[in-house]
Amino acid sequence: MKTVKRSKQIEYEVFITSDGKEFTSASEAKNHEDKINGLKKDCPHCNGKGKINERYEREWQNTGWVPTQGEYVQVRKSDTCTECNGKGYLELKWI
Repeated sequence: MKTVKRSKQIEYEVFITSDGKEFTSASEAKNHEDKINGLKKDCPHCNGKGKINERYEREWQNTGWVPTQGEYVQVRKSDTCTECNGKGYLELKWI
């Protein structure tokens, strides 16, 4: 048996914004371009995450056939941001 190394050329589409950053998704490039132009900005309430009030709660999970058998597990809960409705950014509104 012999091993030979070969290379392939892959062609893919790239979207370049006005500041020179490259994106593989058109929607990500559009969002970045809107932030550059001042049409959108990161939500200051959730810091662009879209979720706030992250906390851990204990939740009961039944692990056996008998209803009293089980254990408490910590589950991560978060609420959507009320300022941006979970989008992570605020849009400029024209009056």
